Order: sequence, then structure tokens, then C-alpha cells
Amino acid sequence: MQASQLVVSKPLFIYLDSSDFSYLSDPAGDQEKNLAIKNKLKKWVGAGQVEIRYSMTHIMEALPTQEKAMELGRHRLSCIQELCGKKVFLDQITLITDELSSQKKQSVVNDDGCWFPISAFSDGIFEDGEKAAAFNRKERRLLAAELRKSRGELDFAKEKAKLIRQFPVTRSGASKILSNPNNSAAFQSVMVESLSDLPNLFSWHEQHWQMQTEFSNILRESGVGIRDIFIDASRELKAYYQEQQVLGEPDKVVDQKIKAFVANLTSSAPRDLAATLSDDRAPHSEPVVIGIETTPMLFVLSKLMMHYVQASVVPRQQSRVPKTSDLGDVMHALYLPYVDFFRADAATAHAINSQHFGFDAVVVTSLDQLVYEVGVRLGE
Repeated sequence: MQASQLVVSKPLFIYLDSSDFSYLSDPAGDQEKNLAIKNKLKKWVGAGQVEIRYSMTHIMEALPTQEKAMELGRHRLSCIQELCGKKVFLDQITLITDELSSQKKQSVVNDDGCWFPISAFSDGIFEDGEKAAAFNRKERRLLAAELRKSRGELDFAKEKAKLIRQFPVTRSGASKILSNPNNSAAFQSVMVESLSDLPNLFSWHEQHWQMQTEFSNILRESGVGIRDIFIDASRELKAYYQEQQVLGEPDKVVDQKIKAFVANLTSSAPRDLAATLSDDRAPHSEPVVIGIETTPMLFVLSKLMMHYVQASVVPRQQSRVPKTSDLGDVMHALYLPYVDFFRADAATAHAINSQHFGFDAVVVTSLDQLVYEVGVRLGE
């Protein structure tokens, strides 16, 4: 059997950059080259040699926020589904919260297309004990009361329309939820099924992207949360640096103090980020000791937070303004401990490599380099 036909016993995990899905699906791009790259990747996937998995961050970045970008967004999601199918990484919110707790560690992957923190999200929709599907607490109680009184009198069409406006569920899925208003498991099952169907997700998004829906709020607010963490940390660091300048400390001493100050600032960043993204559900009872073996995601997060904060306020150098897009760079990189090949732009790759994480992941800065490196690993 030729080397190119060998099926590795354990597939190589590939994590693509969001820009890769945009590039490979761009109708105005180099179609011949794009098709060749996609066919190569799909051949390896089909042979069981590699797995390409997507994450919540890929979806967040693929969903367009302007009407003129809708068609490109559709192409991006179709490309994600084409290359990954329903193979995903579990969302960062769940995994970070898991690392912050004493819970049994769960798999970082699933093959059901469950990229969204369904359980955390449903906690905000269902109350303790008697749980009922709805759109806010008042409507939830009213709906449950109506269902108990008379199913025949309830306007299911109206309630179904309200449900579909708030969540990207199919009409059949909405019917299942309304038929089981006290069952959070039914809600979660429908959400997983609906969200794993990326064309359905896009169709819903295309109709509701300008609306403030329950579903869109968490996607829109997460970027603001991480930006606030960067900005607050940078402000504190800048104020501290100015204090040291007033004291007239030598540059070498100031640099040492800055390094220690940044380390202290970023030690709380993992918990702050988890709280921001998971609605403060991360446990706070015991301090977390961050380590590469026990808390790999938090380990990456803390070191990258330190890098970006330092980059925003570096003594005697031009400051870098923290950007909302930093969220994507950091959130993508959290999967470094779990992949064999990680695609990133040059700036992100530099940030990652400067931290010397010690993971086995090969960081590549282009699709061409990715295809070459994977081919070499597979013996082609």
C-alpha cells in the first residue's frame, strides 16, 4: 500500500483559522487553487487520516453582522460544514468552567455538532425544580399555566413563532419544545440538532441578525467582555508604570516590576473570562492552580493574556490598543493543547511561539504550509 493511502491509527487533529474558511469559500478567490486545497483536505478526512473540527469561535466569526456580507457568510458556514461535518470541539465556556471546578473532566470533542454551551445557556431559560420552556421568566410561567389549563386553547402557532424568533430552532424543533415545556433535556436536544445544521443556523441568522434575541446576546456580548478585560488590565498597568516613572526607578528595575505586575493581573484573567462568558457560573470556592497538565486551557489563556496586556503597554515602545478581535485570537488558541496542527496568522503565531508552551501542535501561518506539513507527517 502506498504511503498516501495509509490510514493512521489516530487521525491528526487540524484546527483551521477562520480566515481559511473565508478564503476557501470566496467566490471571487482562486477557484482552482481553493478546490485543490479542499480536495486534498477532504481526501485526508475521508481516509481517516485527519480530522478538521470547528469551534464556537469559528461560528461567531463566520456569522455576518452586515447585510452586504450575508452571502459570504453563507459560503463560510457551508465550507465549515463541508470540511468538518458535525465534528466539533466542545465550547470554551464549558471547558474553562470545567477546569475551574472539581467536576470530572469531559471530552474536548464531540461528533454531534454541539459547539454551543447548551447546558449553561439553558440554565438561564429554565428555573430550578419545575422547569418550563419560554423566553423570559414571566412568559415561562404563563406558558406553563396555559398548558396545564388547556392544551386545546393554546395558540401553538403564535408560541412557535415567538420561540423561533428567539432561538435558531426549526419549526419541528419548536413544536417539540412546546410539547415538553417542563423538560430542559428536550430543549437542549432540539438546540443541538438545530445548531449542528449550519445552513439552518444561517437561514435563521439572516432573518434575525439585527434583532436582540436570547441566542444572539451571548454571541455579541462575549467580545465586549474580553475587550473589557484587556482594557482594564492595560489601564492598571499604564497607571502602575507611570507611578514607577515618577519614582525615578532604573529601566531594568521598572521592567522587572512591570513583569511581576502583569503576572498578577493576568492570574485572575482566566476566572474573569469564564465568569464573563458563562454568566458567572464558574465556581469560586477553591483557588485554581494553573498548570499545563491539569488546566491546559487556563494555562494557554493566562500566558496569552500576559502577552497581549504587555503588548498594549510596553515601556519605551509604542503601545498597542486592545481590539475586540483579540477575543478570537485567544479563544482559538485555547485548543492548542488538543491539536496536531494549528493555523494562525503571522501575528498570532508570533504571540503563540513567544510563549514557548511546549505543546506538540505545529503552528503554521498559511494553508499552503499546512498542506505541506500534514503531507510530510503522513509520509506523502
